[in-house]
Amino acid sequence: MRGERSKTNGLWLVPLTDKVSKKHIALTNGTANSAYHTSTLAETIQFLHQCLFSPTLDTLCKAIDNNQLIGFPKLTSRNVRKYLPASTATEKGHMNRMRKGTRSTTKTRPRPPDDEEDMRPKQDKDAEWELMIGATIADNTDGTLYTDQTGAFPVVSYKGNKIMFVAYEYRSNAIIAKPIRSNSDESLVAAFKEIYEYLSDKGFKPKLNVMDNQCSKAVQKYIQSQNTDIQLVNPDDHRVNAAERAIQTWKNHFLAGLNTIDPNCPVQLWDEFVNQGMITLNLLRASRVNPKLSAYAQLEGQYNFDRTPMAPVGTKSLIFLDPNKRRSYQNHALDAWYVGPAMSHYRNYRFWLPDTHGFRTGSTAKFFPAHCKMPAIEPGDTIRLAAQDLIQAIQNRNKHAPIDLMPKHTEALRQLVEIFKDTTAAEEVQSTPAPRVSAPSSSIDATNPERLRNQPRIHSRVTRRNTPMPTIMEETFESKELENESTANKENANPNNNSTLPRVQAAPRVQEAPRVQAAPRVEITVTPAMRPRRTIAQYRREKAEQLKAATPAPMPITQDDEINAVKANNVQQRRILPDMATMKTPLGISQAAVSKMLERTIENLHAPAFIPRSLKKASMQFEHWEPTVNAVVHPETGETITKYEKLANDPLMRDKWTAAMCKELGRLSQGYGTTAGTNTFFFMTLDEIKNIPKDRTVTYARIVVDYRPQKEDPNRVRITAGGNLIDYPGELTTRTAELTTTKILWNSTLSTPGAKFACADIGNFYLATPMERYEYMRIKADLIPEEFKQQYQLHDKIHKGYVYCEIRRGMYGLPQSGRIANDLLKKRLAPHGYYEVQHTPGLWKHETRPIQFVLTVDDFGIKYVGEEHLKHLLDTVKKYYELTIDMEGSLYCGITCKWDYDKRTLDISMPGYVMKQLQKYNHPPPKKPQHCPWEPAPRTIGTKSQETEPEDTSPPLDKKGIHRIQQICGSFLFYGRANDPTIAHALNELASQQSCATENTTKRANQFLDYMHTHPDAVIRYYASDMILNVHSDASYLTARNARSRACGWYFLGSIPKDGKPIALNGAIDQLCTVIKLVAASAAEAELAALFLNAKNAKVIRITLEELGHPQPPTPIHSDNSTAVGI
Repeated sequence: MRGERSKTNGLWLVPLTDKVSKKHIALTNGTANSAYHTSTLAETIQFLHQCLFSPTLDTLCKAIDNNQLIGFPKLTSRNVRKYLPASTATEKGHMNRMRKGTRSTTKTRPRPPDDEEDMRPKQDKDAEWELMIGATIADNTDGTLYTDQTGAFPVVSYKGNKIMFVAYEYRSNAIIAKPIRSNSDESLVAAFKEIYEYLSDKGFKPKLNVMDNQCSKAVQKYIQSQNTDIQLVNPDDHRVNAAERAIQTWKNHFLAGLNTIDPNCPVQLWDEFVNQGMITLNLLRASRVNPKLSAYAQLEGQYNFDRTPMAPVGTKSLIFLDPNKRRSYQNHALDAWYVGPAMSHYRNYRFWLPDTHGFRTGSTAKFFPAHCKMPAIEPGDTIRLAAQDLIQAIQNRNKHAPIDLMPKHTEALRQLVEIFKDTTAAEEVQSTPAPRVSAPSSSIDATNPERLRNQPRIHSRVTRRNTPMPTIMEETFESKELENESTANKENANPNNNSTLPRVQAAPRVQEAPRVQAAPRVEITVTPAMRPRRTIAQYRREKAEQLKAATPAPMPITQDDEINAVKANNVQQRRILPDMATMKTPLGISQAAVSKMLERTIENLHAPAFIPRSLKKASMQFEHWEPTVNAVVHPETGETITKYEKLANDPLMRDKWTAAMCKELGRLSQGYGTTAGTNTFFFMTLDEIKNIPKDRTVTYARIVVDYRPQKEDPNRVRITAGGNLIDYPGELTTRTAELTTTKILWNSTLSTPGAKFACADIGNFYLATPMERYEYMRIKADLIPEEFKQQYQLHDKIHKGYVYCEIRRGMYGLPQSGRIANDLLKKRLAPHGYYEVQHTPGLWKHETRPIQFVLTVDDFGIKYVGEEHLKHLLDTVKKYYELTIDMEGSLYCGITCKWDYDKRTLDISMPGYVMKQLQKYNHPPPKKPQHCPWEPAPRTIGTKSQETEPEDTSPPLDKKGIHRIQQICGSFLFYGRANDPTIAHALNELASQQSCATENTTKRANQFLDYMHTHPDAVIRYYASDMILNVHSDASYLTARNARSRACGWYFLGSIPKDGKPIALNGAIDQLCTVIKLVAASAAEAELAALFLNAKNAKVIRITLEELGHPQPPTPIHSDNSTAVGI
């Protein structure tokens, strides 16, 4: 029976006679009204081909002919073979070695290729349900789950995933991929559980699980709990496991799709692309149960492209910003990267936003593919589509669905049909492109190590690596004014120079290192008087004379005479040192000029340099800061000396500090005198300098000096490498203990019977770690003492005033030093039973011994019960490192600890620290004692209590005054967190006002310093307790600027409170002092917000306590607002 469906009532019209006239039956093909309408078939086919992860032509056509891709617009095998250009991404992902016997003269029985057998298996009705499991390892350090390791994925994903877990279900012929963090039991069991639940829900619960011989007990236990049999393959014959072939198929498909992402798209989003890759792969694979269905349709049902449209993964996009969520004059769209379809939403997509580092689902978006054209409807298409709809409507009308038309209307429509037929046919001929000849589509090498090395990393933390800044176009600050003048003249000469976005080309040229735009320059006001143009050399001389007249002491200038100005249109071809590897300038930021002026201000001060937080986040360390040091006080004049060069030229201090410099150079190299060398770096000859790898950046040496009386050698010189210029391709995050973790361990020591505390310091911790990837550094020859030059024969190794070094071991300043040193320590301590806990960074335990310790950089804080266990740890560490031991535990991370094990108390303090800082700022003692660190808001009652704090109308400070406020905040921040919680509010206020400080801010800063002078040595005392976390929460309503309220919290370890008994207080292990971001409508709302913030922080502390061995009951939080408590 054949019939058609009525368009008026939706009923099927089936004729009662066998003979049916063809004019009454309109055979219609399945159509899909997609989001993409275009008359250019080549654009549509190429776009959909990249959406499907660029499969091979034969695989795609067979899937189309088998009706596995119903609903994809205009995707027919005829159109694909005729209009799809050759795809380089397909070849990069699927190309294999030519099969033996392809052109053999011996007659052999033809055999279908493996790809055809894998994608189109024969129907198997009687086979048992089987699940073949495999894994591809993405990190060599994690080991391999299979003997046929397929290679390491170059980068860890944004969510921390390293491994792709691959499952192959036999009957449906489906391949299921799931990114996981590691091959640990926890990750693997979670992956097995998710896949088992998914297959069981789809009716394909496995009965037999075939897997590799390397299978953990935890995984076997879970599989057996699901009533599934396990079959392990032979140790040396993994071909029995069909997952091996599934892994190869998955990798080929995923790699082909990965090569069509935008060149600027972060590859760390690869785990977000897995979902679309898995969908498209299973759409191309036929099911064993029903070969007419795809593997995806067998599990999920028919895929509806109209309902859940796709785009090529990693496509640059703009997503619409709702008017209710955008500010005045804010752009209507946000930059984003497309990561996959939103399967639970109708016609929506998933995006990753680089500005917020978050994911968003949206329906209104604009795509800008890098390797194909975006299908778009053109004006002529609208007419042709309307004509085609009209033709189809007229031709399909029959007696079952009559249309009442007058004779003249019928005749007019017939004429219109004929006109449109001729017009559309002619336009189709004109618009249809000729079949491809030799125009292959473009692609990238997504996993190329060189490309990944130059691409910045992204993650949820704010570090130097995930805040990439554009490159400064001008190499010297002095040449900016001249270049600005030149640019302004060019712009004025061309008034019609309108900057517009270029249209996306079909096959754009992919560059290995895409050009980045320069940072916005800070406007510099110049007198408009006419004057002759100066050369750069004249400009430099004038600035040098002005600087010399304004500065009492000579300023060291480093790395400026050799740097040439570079034009903006030739960034990629700049060469600063023509005879050697390229020397990059520091990464630029939008406030580059302001930061340069800040640098000059710092050099004119006698106080040590302070870098604001905003610049620390961008890792903005200039090359001219290389001799920056900490404070050293002259024994006669009392002057605070901040430069090694000045110490080396001072007659009274020259011998002492040049000797310290020789010891530091010898310690880092091959030794000097009695100082043993660590072989951290080797001095390079002139021939070796020419062979520096082109992918390395020669960084600078930063010299730091300080006087440390608690050390064996108090006169300390340290050379660190300029880490802001190092482009390290690997992971940089190092897990180190926080101050709160250390305080919890101290309390645990007091509260554990028989426990004691000791400290240990690893000597040359960073310097003892070998590096597989060498780095390079140069030191100014004038800063190296003459006796050291003679011993190492450095006069013959000086190149343009610098001595070059090859860094072979971890060194202070290198961004990767902490990570590789920490990883090596884990590897060395693991065989002895020591491990770092899962959730608390820097907290270590032993598997059986009663010993725990925190690790902050290279300082051990050890809690132990029994000296034999402490001896076991120290002996283990001494096997690999030089160790300095403090059995009394009297000094840890600059904090003095006084233990009284009899009374079970601990006093922590930082004696002398405050007075040293006050001396640095030349702050005189107050005339009368100051007992309030910050002037409180005036107390108001009645209706005035609802009024906000008045605005500060006092004159603003100059740059020097603002910099002083910033220095004060930075100097006392660690002291406040570690030792004096009473100054937290004052520091919070100063920090919030430092960017727009006024004279009133200076008065309050002086009041704060008066308070510090009155109370210079704060002491926190801890008592033994039941180790139960207690939180005191409070809020201050409308006491902050802009109608904001404040939240505070006090965290201490005590006991469970009991009714009718006072609460036993203890020293704070942490405190909260912040401004609530939202405007509270009442005091109760402010109290409720404070409770939320404190409970949020308490959750993290509870995890640390439980990992340390102190189970926690429900945490008591104390509040004095009954309304908030009731809510």
